[in-house]
Amino acid sequence: MGNQISGDSKREQFGPAPSSTMQASNEANQVSQGQEKSNAKKTVYLIRHAETEENVKLHGLEQTGRRLKQFKLPKGRELLDGCIFLLMCLQNKTDARLSSHGREQICQMREILKENSFLETNKISVIVHSPLQRARETCKGLFGAAADGSVGAEEGDRDSSLGEHIGKPDGSSLPNHVRHVAELDCLREITAWENSIEGKSKFRQRVQALENWLSCCSENNIAVVGHSEYFMYMLGLPKSEKFKNCDVWKVEMSVDAVQNRPGQCCRLGPVQGYATHEWSKLQLVHRLPCFLG
Repeated sequence: MGNQISGDSKREQFGPAPSSTMQASNEANQVSQGQEKSNAKKTVYLIRHAETEENVKLHGLEQTGRRLKQFKLPKGRELLDGCIFLLMCLQNKTDARLSSHGREQICQMREILKENSFLETNKISVIVHSPLQRARETCKGLFGAAADGSVGAEEGDRDSSLGEHIGKPDGSSLPNHVRHVAELDCLREITAWENSIEGKSKFRQRVQALENWLSCCSENNIAVVGHSEYFMYMLGLPKSEKFKNCDVWKVEMSVDAVQNRPGQCCRLGPVQGYATHEWSKLQLVHRLPCFLG
């Protein structure tokens, strides 16, 4: 069945947990329909976007660096790509388009998901994606639908049922059990400024907003199409665990841990990692064949 990954890659717990500054919806958005709060879990499928033009340029920069370390002249194309990547960073151009290879990756993963009846087998009823075009286009390519507009983090936190205004787009080919497709602004990839000491707290607030949104959602099986750096920070994973393009990972989120964490956030973990009483049982579900070597 496709290239479904066995349970050998499962991780039970990632490390110590920080807290959240958002508790306003704790009382109003209890997990309903017979679930005990202390046992309430959300099953979240994290999907990284396909390859972008920015990824290609970054590869050129990395290859140039490797050659220079070996006292070799860089290749012209790699050097040019590396310079373009640095220029993109200086201009803060973060909304990169998919590369031609990235579009091929989407076609490959779409067939894998279709072969394994991904949405049906995992009973996914909500799909959310980042507003950046690479995530939006990946979502539309994999599932045949993307949201019509973005929902702010605060609005999403209050809206435990997702609201009538967030439904499936017109013409969607999604199965009937998929009730909503939403675009969340808080899912944007981390920016260069947010990666600095001064900006880290702002990014942490965005991650907390996503967790609160998920914890308040009335559905239990949710697919999230987003970005590698964002996911790694949220889960507290080291850089070596970077998500591959179009990777599909399964992870459990504790509603109780998210909604009842202290007001002050303690930054613990191997790489100032985020969460981990909140998140557990990380498992690779699907990966493109080119990354399975």
